Amino acid sequence: MHATLLFYWYRTPALRPVLALSAGIIFEWYAPVSLLPILLVTAFTALIWLAIWIVPDRLQKLVGPLSLLAGGSLFFLGGIFLCINNDIRNDPRWMGNSMVIDSLPTWEYLVVEEPTEKKRSYALIVNVLARYQYTSRYLQRGKLLVYLSKDQQALRLQPGDTLRSNRPPLLIAAPQNPGERNWQQAQLMKGITHRVYLNTDDYQIISCSNVFNTQRNLWALKKKILGLLQYYITDSAAAGMAKALLIGYRQDLDPAISRSYSNTGVIHIIAISGMHLALIGGLLNWCLRPLQRWRLLKQLTRLLILGSLWLFSLLAGGAPSLLRATLLFSTVAMGEILQRQGNALNTLMISAFLLLCYDPFWLWDLGFQLSFTAVAGILLVGRYLSKKFSHARIWWHAPGQLIAISIAAQWLTTPLSLYHFHQFPGAFLVGNLIAVPLSNIILIALLLLLAISPFSLPATLIGKAIVWLIGVMNQFIREVERIPGLLLTDLQWELPETVLLFIFFLTLLHWITNQSITGRRLSLLTGVALVCWQGSHLYLQRRQELIVIYQLPSSTAIDWIKGTYCYSSIDSQGTKDQQQLLYILKQARQWFGIRHIVPLPKGQQLQLGQKRIWVADKQRIPPPPDSTLIDFLVINRWSPYNGKDWVDRRRIAKVIIDGSTGTHTRERWIYMLDSMGIKVHDTKKMGAFVSSLR
Repeated sequence: MHATLLFYWYRTPALRPVLALSAGIIFEWYAPVSLLPILLVTAFTALIWLAIWIVPDRLQKLVGPLSLLAGGSLFFLGGIFLCINNDIRNDPRWMGNSMVIDSLPTWEYLVVEEPTEKKRSYALIVNVLARYQYTSRYLQRGKLLVYLSKDQQALRLQPGDTLRSNRPPLLIAAPQNPGERNWQQAQLMKGITHRVYLNTDDYQIISCSNVFNTQRNLWALKKKILGLLQYYITDSAAAGMAKALLIGYRQDLDPAISRSYSNTGVIHIIAISGMHLALIGGLLNWCLRPLQRWRLLKQLTRLLILGSLWLFSLLAGGAPSLLRATLLFSTVAMGEILQRQGNALNTLMISAFLLLCYDPFWLWDLGFQLSFTAVAGILLVGRYLSKKFSHARIWWHAPGQLIAISIAAQWLTTPLSLYHFHQFPGAFLVGNLIAVPLSNIILIALLLLLAISPFSLPATLIGKAIVWLIGVMNQFIREVERIPGLLLTDLQWELPETVLLFIFFLTLLHWITNQSITGRRLSLLTGVALVCWQGSHLYLQRRQELIVIYQLPSSTAIDWIKGTYCYSSIDSQGTKDQQQLLYILKQARQWFGIRHIVPLPKGQQLQLGQKRIWVADKQRIPPPPDSTLIDFLVINRWSPYNGKDWVDRRRIAKVIIDGSTGTHTRERWIYMLDSMGIKVHDTKKMGAFVSSLR
């Protein structure tokens, strides 16, 4: 093994437990095992590990690998246990085990966060406390996503309030269309498994708890800060950006502006992270510098700065990326207080280990992944790039260092960007070069605005300056976004490709920084494997031929996919949310690698390749019965309630009932088709219908 790799391996001892813990979490999630075998294996492994400690010193070298294996196994089993313990479905009192169809119990909820305004409702998360069945009260556990109708009663809700409702919660549905994000899994990892929509008359506020006084005070402080920003920053777009920059409040942020920042690779500016904490910590340290002349006061000021950073983290929502940065600062500060110098990469691994012990499902959190990979990239390649971009001229020092840090942060986040966002922002260098220092100036101005807010005249002047600065930054980002060819989109990367790209970047880094022959060989090998994987994927895409009938609540959409061409028939008449319809179709077509879309003529009969598709329509007379095979008969909202004329004395291979079909019509058709022995695919229960024609 190369000397540099050995250095990192031994100088970063926290890396080994993090890898083993993560492996255990992933294993349990995708291949779950019961708790009893895990406990037995854990006890056996612990005995082996303890037995190694009593081995004589002369035999320690022989049992060294066994000790390493036993220790890693314990952390692996610990990851499995954490995953089991944090999965709400394993709790005997989980609300999903008590959903009885024939009864209508009363549910009792505890509000744990303030309502968030959506387009048509208010949304909030509640904890399930109990279920009332007749006169009995049963304790329950779980979290619920509640949508409330827009009224004054919903606005009065605060953390600690108790609600009661007779409306039965619904299980969050699994993805039903190709390429659709798995919201069920994303919410499950937060402990949320059900959702419910409540009108004003569907719930009542029972009581208020004092348990959430701290959270209420934080929310009151946040509202006061938001109110001050709204008062002194008169432009609505600038105020929304200021709220996002200062405390991570993105409800008032213009979606178009947010998209521009994402497309130019500077979205991290409006995502509260280590950059904000470093700036705030630096400002506090500068303000308290006169008190640091005395040793005791110096330690107290460091503790005060740490407390301020933790307060800011909680105020900004406590996201994993923010907690990572706060833990890093806390570890470094405690090391300085105890006069012990730490290893930055090892400190990063320790913070990752602690966060995963707190919530193992943060391993799938995008903010957690981007935060740790960006910092790891800076620590691994930042110093090397800083030397390469350094120059004797003073004016080049700051831009050169900023370019080096930007490339280093992008180095390991690129695979995640391709996998999650399916795009690569080539403008990240240009964007960061101006937007990062400008955002720091704006953040300092915002902190100054809060400090002098009691004085109206200077606060008003600073507010106008902030509006101008934010306008300049937004305009710069828009201009960078318009540069052609810098944003690469529609990059569909699968998980194996992402892993290969990670390996490629790490081995390439080892080759470049350490002049390693092994790194060169491995990077070339993984590069060839990546090219081969991409080539085979493109080949399979060009050979594909599919029929897709989507699950849509009020529309009918049929796609005939042939290679990278999509021949589409869409009936969206009367659909209220056209934007949602187009979004679902766009996601699916990107998933299949579609480059060209050709509309098909509307009609009750479609001939797609060798397949014949009929759409039952109550406003049209069915064709005369014959022996011609109908491959697919589609039932939708325009289909007749009694469709015997459409199936009687015909050869029908399969009937697809799409999501726009009414409940009674659906039940009638399913009953009739089952009695006739015709296969049925109900998209509402089984998801979109996808059939390969090859």
